[in-house]
Amino acid sequence: MRALPGAPAPALEVERADGARLRVGGPGRVRLVHFWATWCRPCRVELPALLARAAATPEVELWAVSVDDDWAAITGFFPDGVPAAVVRAPATDAHRRYGAQALPDTYVVGADGALVAQVPGARDWTTAAAARFLRALASPGRLDSSIIQLND
Repeated sequence: MRALPGAPAPALEVERADGARLRVGGPGRVRLVHFWATWCRPCRVELPALLARAAATPEVELWAVSVDDDWAAITGFFPDGVPAAVVRAPATDAHRRYGAQALPDTYVVGADGALVAQVPGARDWTTAAAARFLRALASPGRLDSSIIQLND
């Protein structure tokens, strides 16, 4: 985990599986912006657990941003339907605007819209530490680098 300087998170243009286009950015709820792809093996292993953990912590907004070229691979990965948190970035450099060098890569964005931390690489979102991490993010006034830990 790497603390970030608090600069505004880059705004992203994303699309949902139904074709609706959205803009992710600015102030709002605390959110995780998670970049992944279906062709990335660690991403394929990590994403289902991250989606489940985030669903159990609705106070934290998850944007699972696929960098796949089109929806065919994404819809194939979710045979029972694409979860609402999964979106696709039409711009091929969307993840690089955040500073991602490799996939998967997750960014914590505070309610004020500022970057708080980067969580590089795949994580085990089934652990007690991951549950504590998301609960801490959801706690008002507790969003600082001292509580943002994913290690047990």
